[in-house]
Amino acid sequence: MLAVALAACHRPAPPSAPPLANAILVLVDTLRADHLSAYGYTRPTSPEFDRLAAEGALFERAYSQAACTFPSANSLLSSRPAALFWGQPQGRMGIPEGVPTLAEAFAARGFTTLAVSASPVVRKNPTRFNPGGGFDRGFDVFDEQCLWRDAQCVAKRALDLLSKVREPFFAYLHFMDPHGPYRPPPAHRRRFASEYTGDQEFIARGDPNPIARGLLPGAKPAVLSAADREHLIALYNEEIAWWDERLGELVRTLAARGWLDRTALVVVADHGEAFLEHGQIGHCHTVFEEETH
Repeated sequence: MLAVALAACHRPAPPSAPPLANAILVLVDTLRADHLSAYGYTRPTSPEFDRLAAEGALFERAYSQAACTFPSANSLLSSRPAALFWGQPQGRMGIPEGVPTLAEAFAARGFTTLAVSASPVVRKNPTRFNPGGGFDRGFDVFDEQCLWRDAQCVAKRALDLLSKVREPFFAYLHFMDPHGPYRPPPAHRRRFASEYTGDQEFIARGDPNPIARGLLPGAKPAVLSAADREHLIALYNEEIAWWDERLGELVRTLAARGWLDRTALVVVADHGEAFLEHGQIGHCHTVFEEETH
């Protein structure tokens, strides 16, 4: 299926190694491929991902089924076309009854299934962004404690839950970095974004939404300089770097616990992010490379 934007896994283990028993699917919300060094980006945003990709398989021409979390994540978690999920009653966004899910497939084969999601869309329970929930079918545990929180919360919560489950397990981890607003945590040592010296408050807080609203028909365009745009991109890169560091910590902990050699680890994105390359900013607008690769 082509819902995968990015993926990496370890090379086949030698015959003496234990067979693969577990699977972890890491979804990184709003991560465009060409902002990772493994895909040719010149800024070193992703050394941990790059290392994982070098040791495993890097899918270079895989595309999202949609440029929005809904229905891209639905497609990824069900292997069904994105169009299937439009037009549900009461505007529901979850995976409809009767559509088998990835978690159900694992559960039917005896896997313990768990999810940790920071997403306001991929939810068990309703949020303002997804009033119907509906993504939890097939999961023994669907943890939502990290809603809108950064990668450290998701990684820590996942490791805490994994320490209590039996093998084999399937884990779905939904990270919200680098989704806007682009606000790397204070603990993150910045490498790409210097102090903002402009006069646009929304740029200082890493919020692309005023620009997106200004692009709507009849709206007053937001005032944006080239330096403002570059600052948003730099903040986006900082969020990628923060997530990448947490990915490295996750991988090292899996290895220390003896799980990594028997776990298929897959890293994907639901969609990318545009920065006015084709007249749009954010996502859910176009099918250009910035939003779908």
